[in-house]
Amino acid sequence: MKKITLSALTLAAVLSAGFISCSKKEAAPAAATPAEAPAKAVEEKAAPAAEEKVSQYVHKTSGIYISANDIEVGKIMTDQKEEDGFVIHGAQKPIEVAKTDIKVAGEKFTQRFKMSGSAVEKGGEPVSVISFPAKKGETITLYGISSSKTEARVAEIYDESKAVVASIPLPVYSGDDDAPAVGTYEVTADGTYSIGSKSSTIYIYYINVSK
Repeated sequence: MKKITLSALTLAAVLSAGFISCSKKEAAPAAATPAEAPAKAVEEKAAPAAEEKVSQYVHKTSGIYISANDIEVGKIMTDQKEEDGFVIHGAQKPIEVAKTDIKVAGEKFTQRFKMSGSAVEKGGEPVSVISFPAKKGETITLYGISSSKTEARVAEIYDESKAVVASIPLPVYSGDDDAPAVGTYEVTADGTYSIGSKSSTIYIYYINVSK
């Protein structure tokens, strides 16, 4: 009888353990229900897509403009008139049109203007400049960069009286696409404006005047 009783108890214990074990297994999925966790992870991965960078400036050809791409390669040693009232002033200091290979604001440039310093910071008049007409409310845009690989420089915009109306910092020359600066100035009065370097040599690729 002891054996039977013991077997019955053992069987009851086994069945009880099995029942508990089964219950635990069945209950497990219900307990682990953080169904929101995967959705959160998807949301976190998708977040950076909303922070995509948009190009700061889109190249435009409206209004009037001068591009180094359109000028014959070589040194300009006179005051050379171009279309739309642009004048390349190389009489006092030559302006050189030289070969290059760079992209600015999505536009490919194979040539650039090499502009010598104008010594304006020492009280001299700006020379080695490109001049053009502009009206109040129009925007002057230039693409430029320092000719130095170690020293950032400054392009200046002058009004008819040769006063500086805008200074545009130009980064060091790296040769990389989109490295040149895109600088703008909103014109406050009708007149003839010009662009040159504050002191040392800079490269100018493009000048645009438009609304």
